[in-house]
Amino acid sequence: MKIKRLIKHNLMRAAMTLALIMTCATAWAQEVQTYYIDENDNMRTYENMEIRGRGNSTWNRNPAKKPYRIRFAEPEQFLGKDHATARNWTLMANAYDKSLIRNALTSELSRFTGQPFSVAAKFVDVTLNGEYIGTYHISDHPEAAPGRVELAQGGTGTDVSYFLEVDGYAEHNWFSTSNIGVKVRIHTPKDELTSAQKSYIQAQVNAFEAALMGSDFKDPEKGYRQYVDSVSLANWFCANEICANYDGYWSLYFYKNTGDKRFYFGPMWDYDIAYSNDSRPGDTAEQLMSDCGAELDKAGRWVNRMWEDPWFQQLVNRRLREIIADGVEAFLLEKVDSLSTLINESQALNFKKYGISTKTYNERVLHSTYAEYVEDLRSFIRRHCKFLPGAFAAKAGIEVEPEPFSADPERYYKIRSVRADVFWDVRGGEAKDGAIIAVYANDNARNTQKWIFRQQGDYYQLVSHDGRWALTDASPAGTAATSTTSANLKLAAPDASLPHQLWTVVPQASSRYNFINLGSGRTANLDGGSTDNNTRVISYATDEAKNKTGQNRLWYIDETGEKVVIDGIETVWMANDTQSNACYDLQGRRIRSARPAKGVFILDGKKLIR
Repeated sequence: MKIKRLIKHNLMRAAMTLALIMTCATAWAQEVQTYYIDENDNMRTYENMEIRGRGNSTWNRNPAKKPYRIRFAEPEQFLGKDHATARNWTLMANAYDKSLIRNALTSELSRFTGQPFSVAAKFVDVTLNGEYIGTYHISDHPEAAPGRVELAQGGTGTDVSYFLEVDGYAEHNWFSTSNIGVKVRIHTPKDELTSAQKSYIQAQVNAFEAALMGSDFKDPEKGYRQYVDSVSLANWFCANEICANYDGYWSLYFYKNTGDKRFYFGPMWDYDIAYSNDSRPGDTAEQLMSDCGAELDKAGRWVNRMWEDPWFQQLVNRRLREIIADGVEAFLLEKVDSLSTLINESQALNFKKYGISTKTYNERVLHSTYAEYVEDLRSFIRRHCKFLPGAFAAKAGIEVEPEPFSADPERYYKIRSVRADVFWDVRGGEAKDGAIIAVYANDNARNTQKWIFRQQGDYYQLVSHDGRWALTDASPAGTAATSTTSANLKLAAPDASLPHQLWTVVPQASSRYNFINLGSGRTANLDGGSTDNNTRVISYATDEAKNKTGQNRLWYIDETGEKVVIDGIETVWMANDTQSNACYDLQGRRIRSARPAKGVFILDGKKLIR
């Protein structure tokens, strides 16, 4: 069947058109003619390509948007020179993921964590038999091949390279381990797999499992360490926990090279229900997959047995700290923004066809707009990356001293509740004298959610986005720090000489903080624990034990990445002889009691005007 008209959308990416008649999930459709239009408007035509349905739950449980596998007659450099030259490729539907980008995001995470192979993610619009069927992305087929999982070549008999998968579906060539009963699929060798080779690799996996579950499992020579590559194990494990892949132990890829007894972990495939996109474990922003993932009684037992070994504890704690320090949170947030922007026009077409709030599988939340799904993903990344270092340390029994807070006075920050993804804001959305502070759902367009941290000696003055108002505890003078009578937090004209405008930022575990007011000695608290919009943030009795654990009084501090600009001039200070060199804002309000010289300054101390 030939296509009479190409359907192409004006996007900064490829649009792809397929023509075929599908009859079932397992049969290959022959002689499919394919047109591929790339982002530079170059068109390629492929004759006699084959196509079939792929996947298990993604095919069988989704009656509308189906995933496919395509196969060329000869190996093709389908996605360009930076990707594999291969016959087999996949068309990922991402039907369970309303953001449509979780698999592509995981590919970026895989690269960031240093895994040797990360699957391709090329977004396309697909038209089938003349009918538009949605936003897909082209990805690599899971196989060992040049440009994909590259195994060592050579070897004879049973000592060859093997590409394996812990596969909950137990398909094709597979076996169960003798100790726990983990189902392992053999991807390579495939068609030429001999019974002797199958027996050999089964014995090797069983030897690893026996050493891991045995009494000497911590011994570096007798235990499981002799069977694992520590670098790939640490990178895969940390990446799996960062994206919170619920199916991480249901489907786990690993491989063994000829002449090497060690198993290498990765790559990462099919992560559409990761990043808290599955209702079964609930919100996973503050959970570890080694505690709540699927198949914890199978491959999950492998990992949790490793957690009992101080060597593994130190390995993954060290590697996670490196990944966090390298900026994985900011990296992932930037990729979410760029990927969602890339497909913004396409997703509108996709959800016009399928509905954006239609439940497809086990989606944890449903929204009415694409932007809300993207913000959910961003929120998860922020919360989870804050949670993980403390959770890893706690699971290892490691005491971690909380790091003191340090703010960049030239950046805006947002203050987020540990209880839920709500932020300090201003009731009514207008920053003005006397405005009451309350929490509100995240909205980057609301400047009232953005704060400047100005250090005043050992304390901070928190100033509104426009620089005109400071966070103030309205507790009456003389109120005891232990008083359980609440008082509003509000905005007032900045005056750093007022103790009720100065705050101690006290670090607690997992990048959580208390805000304790100098004037009252009381702690900023979420009134009643409600997370509804416009719930007040109040000052309340300070209790050292509750400050460490009480979610109502614990807050995350998120840097927005935006640079402070007030009235078009970056944070200006004024000083003059008549006011003892005091610092003033552009409206003439005093904001610091002393400055070393006269003139107008920006925060780095550079004099602009004498």
